[in-house]
Amino acid sequence: MTGRKYLLDTNIIIYFLQGYEEVEPIFTRLEKGEVQGKISIITVIEVLAFPGLSDQKQQDVEVFIRNFEVVPLTDTIVKQTIRIRKQYKIKLPDAIIAATAQEEHAILATRNTKDFEHIADLEIKNPFDSSG
Repeated sequence: MTGRKYLLDTNIIIYFLQGYEEVEPIFTRLEKGEVQGKISIITVIEVLAFPGLSDQKQQDVEVFIRNFEVVPLTDTIVKQTIRIRKQYKIKLPDAIIAATAQEEHAILATRNTKDFEHIADLEIKNPFDSSG
């Protein structure tokens, strides 16, 4: 496995579960062990709270999530989240995800690049962007 890490934003997990082919290359690379996949604890909460999830689908998603390292909220991530939220005035879940990606030295895979593009020291990959 290479040292490259991806922190998957909630929308990337949801797009994958919905069968969007644009995100498949990331998951193929994860499956092959070419990159390491991580998700923030906030992503676990957001995905499992997704509206209309049947009990069976929730169980399936819980099993799917076990394929990733779930990064908990540490004191360092909390402090970084506060700094990001104050400096960039973004939503709390986005600030947690950005801080987690920074702390993990991971590329943030997201379709919502506008939410994160001004944050310093944050590498972003949008699988829906053919130029990226």
